[in-house]
Amino acid sequence: MKENIDSDVLVIKQLLVEVRQHDSGDGGDDDSAQCCMVNFSKDYHKAWPALGRIDQRLKNAGARNTRQTDILQWANGTFGVATADNTGERIRRFAEESVELAQTVGLEKQALLDLIEHVYAKPAGNLAQEIGQVGVSLLGLAEHLGINVDEEERAEFERITSLPPPEHWQARQNAKANKGLGLVSTAETKNNGNT
Repeated sequence: MKENIDSDVLVIKQLLVEVRQHDSGDGGDDDSAQCCMVNFSKDYHKAWPALGRIDQRLKNAGARNTRQTDILQWANGTFGVATADNTGERIRRFAEESVELAQTVGLEKQALLDLIEHVYAKPAGNLAQEIGQVGVSLLGLAEHLGINVDEEERAEFERITSLPPPEHWQARQNAKANKGLGLVSTAETKNNGNT
């Protein structure tokens, strides 16, 4: 996280250097005309490269929001809206992946069970704040482990959308449902058209 902040500070400092160089008149009168056009040009990043880097970071942030929407749309199309767009189902899938992550990192099962007892002994928190805390905790863990969350999210979404047809995912979902760990897929299958 600190490296990201340091990087942002460097980008902003570079932008300020470029603006000061421009304002000092190093480029002459033609440079002033160029400056006035920068705001209207798609090539502003050529005049101020640091501004282009900031713009790219903003675009990347927007890409994550788009990916969030795309993921739920994929799940709705694959498993059916009644299954995928269900809060209970979404939180079960999130909890499953969280437990798998804890297992992969090496957290003992008893430590996880102790955490569950600790959390459920307290009143429930604010939904939006808890989602934010999950995100912050994940980013901190990923940074500690040297993993780029954005790259891994993107790669995983590309992976799951390039794998076998929806029937593969529906069968996996239904196997979980048979164990009482989720809802049955409500998507229509190509084989028989049933829901």
